[in-house]
Amino acid sequence: MFTSRQQTRGIAGEILMETTHHTLLKSESMYQQLAEVFPQDARFLRTYINILFRLDKVEMAHKNLEKLHGLFLGLGEDDEVRELEERYAFLKNLEIRTAAIDPSFLFFLDDDTLNKVVMKLKERTLVQDEYLFSTGDKGTSMFLIMEGSLTVLESASKDHPPVIINFMSRGDIVGELAMYQHDERTADVIATKPCRLFELKREDLISILDGSEEMAKLFKAQLDMRYRMTFISRNPMFSKLPLHARRRIAENSELISSKAGEVICQKQSDINDIRLLISGSARTLVEGGAEPPTAIQPGDIIGEVDMLSGVHYASDIVAMTDVDWISIPLELLQNIRNLCPQT
Repeated sequence: MFTSRQQTRGIAGEILMETTHHTLLKSESMYQQLAEVFPQDARFLRTYINILFRLDKVEMAHKNLEKLHGLFLGLGEDDEVRELEERYAFLKNLEIRTAAIDPSFLFFLDDDTLNKVVMKLKERTLVQDEYLFSTGDKGTSMFLIMEGSLTVLESASKDHPPVIINFMSRGDIVGELAMYQHDERTADVIATKPCRLFELKREDLISILDGSEEMAKLFKAQLDMRYRMTFISRNPMFSKLPLHARRRIAENSELISSKAGEVICQKQSDINDIRLLISGSARTLVEGGAEPPTAIQPGDIIGEVDMLSGVHYASDIVAMTDVDWISIPLELLQNIRNLCPQT
C-alpha cells in the first residue's frame, strides 16, 4: 500500500513538473521579448529573471540581474540584487527537495505568485540554542530555513516527558500550522545550530493564498500532514518510534472527520486500521446495558481493546460530538514494526 501511494505521488509530480516546464518555456520567450521591447520597464525584466531561475538557466539570469541593477524602477542596489538572487535560488532548491516525497505548496507556485512570496520574505537569524518561538506564543509567521537546523520539541508536563516531534533543516518550513490557524504555538522550536531563516508574515501569505484557490488547497494538505505528525508523536503507542518512522506514518495516514451521532466503527466489521481520536469525544454502545459504555477522548485509540483482542469490533462506536480522527493502516504499522523491531 505504501509503495503504491508513493509511486502515485511520484507519477503525479512528474506530470506536474513536465506541464510546468512546458509553460515556463513559453513564458520565457514571451517575457524575453517584452523585456527587449520595453527595456526601461523593470516589471518585465524581473519576471523574465524569475523564469530563468526556475528553468535553471542561472548564467543567463545573472546577466539579466546586472541589467535589472541599472534600472531606476528596479531594485537598484548591489546588495538588494544579490539578496533577490539568493532568494530565488533558495526557493528553487526547496522545490527540488520537497518534490521528492510530498511536494511543498511552494513547488506549485506560478511565476507571479512566486515573485509575490519572494518580495515579502524577511530575514531572521538565530544563535545555537536560541528559541525561534515557544509553546503558547501567538502564531503570526511561518519560517523557511535557509541555513542551520531546528528541533521541534513538545515540553515536558505532568503527563509525559519532553517529546521530539521533528528535526528541521535547510529547505524545511516551520510554524505554518499555528500561523495559518492564527492560534498559539503548540511546541517549542530551538536552534540546534546557528540558523538563518526567511520569515513570511500571516497577513502576507493570506493575501497571496486568497488569489489562488488551488494554492490554498495545497497549503491545507501540507498543514494536515503536519497536524497528523504532531498527534502521532504525542501518543504513547508511537512516541518512542524513531522520528523517520513517525514521519512515514504521518505521510501515509488520513485525517477523517465524523459528525455527532455518526457510527465511527461498526460492530463485527473488520479492523483494518488504528483510529487515533484527536478532537471531540466518542463512546462504545453496548447492547443490553450489561457493561457501562466506554468513553473515548482525544489522544485515545478508538477500539484499542478490540484491536488487541481480535479482528472485529465487538461493539458499535459512535461519535458523541463532531470528531476528527487519524486512520493509520495496519499494513503500514506492520511495515514499521519490521523496520524498527526493537520498538
